[in-house]
Amino acid sequence: MAASTGDAPALFTPEGHGTPRVAAWLLLAIVLMVVDHRTGALDQLRSRVAALADPLYRIAATPARAARVARDAVGDRRDLMAENERLRQALLLAEARLGRYAAVAEQNARLRELLDVRERHRLEGRLAELIDIDLDPFRHRLVLGVGRDGGIEPGQAVIDGRGVMGQVIAAEARHATMLLLTDPGHAIPVTVLRSGLRAIAYGTGATDALRLPHIPFGADVRVGDALVSSGIGGRFPPGLPVGTIRELKPDDTGTFVEAIALPAAGLARSGEVLVLREERESLPEAAHGPAPDPGEATGHDVRSGRPREDASPPARTAATTAREAAREAAPAPVAPQRSAPR
Repeated sequence: MAASTGDAPALFTPEGHGTPRVAAWLLLAIVLMVVDHRTGALDQLRSRVAALADPLYRIAATPARAARVARDAVGDRRDLMAENERLRQALLLAEARLGRYAAVAEQNARLRELLDVRERHRLEGRLAELIDIDLDPFRHRLVLGVGRDGGIEPGQAVIDGRGVMGQVIAAEARHATMLLLTDPGHAIPVTVLRSGLRAIAYGTGATDALRLPHIPFGADVRVGDALVSSGIGGRFPPGLPVGTIRELKPDDTGTFVEAIALPAAGLARSGEVLVLREERESLPEAAHGPAPDPGEATGHDVRSGRPREDASPPARTAATTAREAAREAAPAPVAPQRSAPR
């Protein structure tokens, strides 16, 4: 291929005239390398050239650096999001465990209160858990997790660690229904602990109020007095906390005083309750045999009052025998002597 006219002479030509020129450039390069190696004369020039070329290198590396930074940023964001999700889940689990531990601690506190009440009042009963609530707003009823199979019978009193809650009204095989003392159809005999005044506490339909009507104006009752079960009727053992009087006001007729009491039991907070066993005392005839017929002691028919034909003589009692013995042992009365007339 012929070289174009007007251009610089080619380094290699077909005629071979460029060989001495190449040799000259090679010799110059070798000389410069030797001089630079021995004297370092070209270091300053090299550093200047590198300083001038550094921006070019930076500009050339900018796309790769930007891509690496973007890739790292995306990866770091992804890692941060994943770590944030793991930490959020761990936090939720920790909060759930903490709430469960708090619930267990509260349950243990309630159980300790029940055990304390049981030991303090020397009561016998069955621990039961509340499993359901009657949603009827006009009835205050709860469902217990034990029934007849667990020894629960209708009429048994129910308490928690603070006081009386109500009584069992129905019992099935594995669950029972209890009526709270705040139900409008419930009533419990109570005693004012300070003065001994007896009254009846009725439910009002509100979980924070009991009503004690027909209290005389002169009765010794004050705001803040504690109410306990009186034991009348045999349904509730005596001495169990029922509530505290918080208000005294005249009734609608103006003849009596009506008291409003705050229930002592945690009706809306308790989760475990104690169902008390009924303690029935044995009757005297069960311990000493059947009672004697009144007609046998008097010799008369109880219905007609007439003497019985087959009646034996009345039995002599110990008191009658003692009176006769004392009469016989007593000295005969001495008649007063009259003085002879002079």
